[in-house]
Order: sequence, then structure tokens, then C-alpha cells
Amino acid sequence: MPLIPATEASTAQAASGPESNAQGEALLTIRDLGVDFSVEDRTVTAAQGVCLSVYPGRTCALVGESGSGKSVTALSVLRLLPAQVARTSGEIIFEGRDLLRLDEGALREVRGGRIGMIFQEPMTSLNPLHPIGRQIAENVLLHQPEVDAKARTLELLDLVGIPDAASRLNSFPHQLSGGQRQRVIIAMALANDPVLLIADEPTTALDVTIQAQVLALLKDLQKRLNMAILLISHDLGVVRHMADEVHVMREGRIVESGPRDDIFRNPGHAYTKTLLASTPSGRPGPLADDAQTLLEANNIRVWFPQGKNFFGRAKSYIKAVTDAELFIRRGESLGVVGESGSGKTTLGLALLRLQACQGEITFDGKLLSAMGEGEVRKLRRNFQIVFQDPYGSLSPRMTVGQIVAEGLDAHRLATGTEREERIAEILEAVDLDPAAMHRYPHEFSGGQRQRISIARALILRPKFVVLDEPTSALDRTVQFQIVELLRGLQARFGLTYMFITHDLALVRALCHRIVIMKDGRIVEQGGTDTIFASPVQEYTRTLLAAALE
Repeated sequence: MPLIPATEASTAQAASGPESNAQGEALLTIRDLGVDFSVEDRTVTAAQGVCLSVYPGRTCALVGESGSGKSVTALSVLRLLPAQVARTSGEIIFEGRDLLRLDEGALREVRGGRIGMIFQEPMTSLNPLHPIGRQIAENVLLHQPEVDAKARTLELLDLVGIPDAASRLNSFPHQLSGGQRQRVIIAMALANDPVLLIADEPTTALDVTIQAQVLALLKDLQKRLNMAILLISHDLGVVRHMADEVHVMREGRIVESGPRDDIFRNPGHAYTKTLLASTPSGRPGPLADDAQTLLEANNIRVWFPQGKNFFGRAKSYIKAVTDAELFIRRGESLGVVGESGSGKTTLGLALLRLQACQGEITFDGKLLSAMGEGEVRKLRRNFQIVFQDPYGSLSPRMTVGQIVAEGLDAHRLATGTEREERIAEILEAVDLDPAAMHRYPHEFSGGQRQRISIARALILRPKFVVLDEPTSALDRTVQFQIVELLRGLQARFGLTYMFITHDLALVRALCHRIVIMKDGRIVEQGGTDTIFASPVQEYTRTLLAAALE
């Protein structure tokens, strides 16, 4: 993958940095950072006594569970926390200036220019009303008005691995896959060759091959520009691969710090040991020898027409899924793996009749693909989906109880006391306090929100559940808990899963069989252990080799 060509401005930045940088002093120093939030009539401490330094050409990593204060610390650097409710204390020294005391004009020059930031949730970070080309170009023009913004935008999109970048300039965020949206965010952060890059879960939504390419890109840029990186991640494989120094956070405090190798080889704090031991492990429960096929798909095709000619026919097609064939047995977990944009999610949506497609879909002995929408609606309680982004898929205006009961209400399956009892029962099944039904999604951590999404899907006691990247935004300890939860729920309720993911460790822990997709086609499928031990296709071997853990 080529590097971003060095502009005169970026070369000058690298060559004319503060003399202290040349002497090996810190580019960014955080001293005794404290962050308190005013929530209704109480104060919540999100960070306390945080101290760390980030040096030119080096990567400093913050790791910890969801809610530990990692992202709050990162957002504090650029003063992106809501001033109405957040009170920040301490010092954040960048290039000799305290960012907490800069005026807004000086701070705007730093944001997106000297300091770039990769945000964790791309769908909420991108403007849904503007095409991605305009959003990237806006960042370029703000700091480099003399640059050809369109050419620079194309260069950046090509750099971060967006296929056919020129055709994507006018695409809106909702028209891209989760991984492609994350790559757009990375392109925006790198647009002005920053000297400090704050990367908040930069590879969360990326498959292993693109993840490896993006990490290699960041390392190359770091070496060329002497760029410092503050990395926030729950992925210990990424941290092991990227970091020079590691700081472990828990409940707003740094509980352990040190060089990467010391932390990974000889952790001193009990919490650090717990983090390192939380990689998803084990195998899925045994599958009955006589398990019958629950779902079968033949010749599934989803092509999206692009433009029309004089005769009203499509000029070309985006071939999201082409001639896919698969089957899933009762009680089985089928993993669907492939690069971002390979058609994994589109295939899952097509099987649930949430996306129009060609081909035959048979579910529980019924030809689903031949049914009208009214007939399908009566069967929908039997198949459900858990989406990738729990925060985006849960209505902020509804209580947890209202969200979980949506299916019950739609199918008129329970009212009054019985309805509340079923909500409480399913919340307990996903290890949430039934009292949570009266609260709102924003009051929960990422892992808890995903449990709410799972509860919403399972309250109807479905036979088949599509899990679309259900753990991608979660830290490793919570991923471990969710995998254990899904295995337990499968055994308890006799569930059948289609597990869409780019995380091969999770596939091995949860799935009986694997389907490998590339460019909309299934290129290999088979038993999990067989695929991991003896992959047939070169692409499958590439996927396995690219995994960091």
C-alpha cells in the first residue's frame, strides 16, 4: 500500500518541530487529568489523576473495559466533551501549550490539523446528509486551502482501501459498509498529515486483512512524519502489534503503566491479568447427529443497479451477492467471514427477506422466497437479527422495556402483567437487572446495550437469529461475556445462529461451520476446525494469516 505523498507543508512540519521534540521530550503530556460529569443532581467522575506522555514517532496505548475512561481521556485532549455537563481539571500540554486553556480560534487550528482524530462510531461521526467526498474535502480545505481537495480526497480514499474510490465520492455514509465508513473516518483524520493522531478504536469495524493494511499504513506514516499516536483500543492484538507504551485504565484511573513487552509478559496488576486472559475461547456446544436443516438458500443474488441508459435499463450493477448457496441445521452456528464489502451483511438481510433478492430460500420447510410480504410478516417472529451498532439500532426516545417489547407488541403476543413478566424474564436471561426496563439506552455501556439488542431479538423465542458483528465495538472482557452468553442462550432456547463477523477468534469459539465470502461470492465453506487447520483457498489462508492473535 502506497504512503501519502509528503506535501511541502507536511515535510516542513516534520522538519521544523519544536526543539524539545528533537531532544526526545514528549509531544503531548497529560498531568493529573480529572473529568467530572454533572448528571441530574449528582456528579459522576469519569477520569481521575490520569498522567501519561506521548512521544514523537511512538505509540502510547490506553486499554481497559468499556466505561473505564479511555475515550473520555482522548476526547479531553481536543476539548470535545460537552462543556455544559463536563468539568475538566489538570493540564494537557501539546507543543508547549496547555490545550485546556487555549481560546477557540487557536484550538480550531489544532483540531484536524496538528492533531487528527479517528472516532469510534463512524455512523454517528459522519454527516448523513453529505456525501463522503465532500466531508473529506471540507477537512482538507479548512487547513490547506491551496490544495486540490478532490485529488487529495481520491488519494486518501485509495490509501485506506476504498475500492473504486472515484465512484464513491458521491456516496452517502448509509451506502457504505461499516468497515468502509471506518476507513472514511481514518482518511479524514490523516487528511492534513497530523503530528499527533488520536485513534479511538481505529480498527473496530475492519476485517482482519484491511485491519493489517491500516495498521501498516499508520506505522509507515508514523515513521515518515515522526508522528505520535495515542491509541485507544480494547483489541489486545492491535495493542501488542502497535504500542510502545501501554497504560491500563479501570474506573477512571490508570492502574498499571509500562513498556508493551513488560505489560504483556509480566503484568503486575490483577486487573491487567484479567484483561489478558479474556480472549474468547472454547468451542460451540455439540450438534445433534440427526439435526435437520432449518434454512437452505440456493442461487441467492443481490445486484444493485447503477444508473439507467436511454432504454431505462441499468448501465451497470454493484454485485453485492452472486449465486450464494448454503444451509444451516437446527441448533447450529454458521460463521460468515470476509472482508468489509464482501456481501456478508447483505446475504444475512436477504435470507431474512429484509433485502430483495433472486434465488430460493427455504425456512423450516416453507419456501420463503415465494411468499408475499403478508405471509412473511406472520413468520417473522421465528427469525430475528442483532445489528452491529447497538447504539444506532436502539431508539433513544424509548425505554429499554419498550424497546425489548417491540416484537411482543407488533405480534400482539402479551399484554399487561404477562408482558412485563416476559420483559423481566428475557432481561434476566441476558444478565441484566429487570429494573433496567425503565431506563434509556444512553444510560448503559456498549456491552449492556448489546445485551438489550439480544434481549429484543430473543423475546419472541425465534428459531433463527442473524448476529451481524454483535461484538465488534466491545472490549475483550465483554466480548468474552457475550460469547459465553450466546452459547448459553443457544443451549437454553435451542437457537440457530448465523454469525457475521471479521473476528476469527470469535468464529472459532462460537461456530460449528464457516462460510468464506469474497467479492459477493462464497469461495469456501466447511467445518470450523477443518477450515482453520487446512484451508483450501488462497484467500482463506490470507484471512487466517492476517489475524493478529
